[in-house]
Amino acid sequence: MRSGSKGSIYRRLALIVLAIAVVGLIAVPVALADNSFMIVAGLVHGHYYGGTRPLAATVTVPDPSTTAAPLATTQASSDGLFVTFFTPPLPQYTDLTVSATAFGPNSNVPDWSGLFSTGTATFENSPGQGVTVSLSMVVKNTTVSGVVKSAKTKKAVKGVKVTVGNKTATTNAKGAYKIVIGLWPATKYKATFAWKGHKKATTPFTSSPNKTVTINKSLK
Repeated sequence: MRSGSKGSIYRRLALIVLAIAVVGLIAVPVALADNSFMIVAGLVHGHYYGGTRPLAATVTVPDPSTTAAPLATTQASSDGLFVTFFTPPLPQYTDLTVSATAFGPNSNVPDWSGLFSTGTATFENSPGQGVTVSLSMVVKNTTVSGVVKSAKTKKAVKGVKVTVGNKTATTNAKGAYKIVIGLWPATKYKATFAWKGHKKATTPFTSSPNKTVTINKSLK
């Protein structure tokens, strides 16, 4: 699983430019007409072992004076782009924060909030202005573990090289292994088993952040 192709990089850059343009188009008229509003726009990205991807998320600007209703809440699209505007609090709050919690890419996977860290960024409290921010969220690890045995002897095999993504582990005397890696949620990956003198074997599985995937293997 690889990310970061030229096409995706150019696309993200285009989205950043668009976000800045949107802020400019909205913020300037608002600032001229009414100096009480602020606009915040930006991008949400999820980080995993293969790089970064745009991430749909709920974006919130908390009110520093209360734990009740936030100043603003909006949704970042599947491209990670969001724009929101709100009335800032009193001037003594020189800095404000914006945070994001992930949600799933479709109705079948509605809640990813527990699968990523919360992304946060700080910006200056500047009524009548627009700011752009970048929110980075790190995926929680998937643990891949199991026991490798010989199909012929049914005994545990030591020294088998197990690879998932960019992580590798070697089975111990009991044939056990464990790999901890940040895999993109609900995505197909494969575990590769390499044993000297034998053909490589692979087993597909679906990633499960913050959980353990058990893959026991019998090698011929």
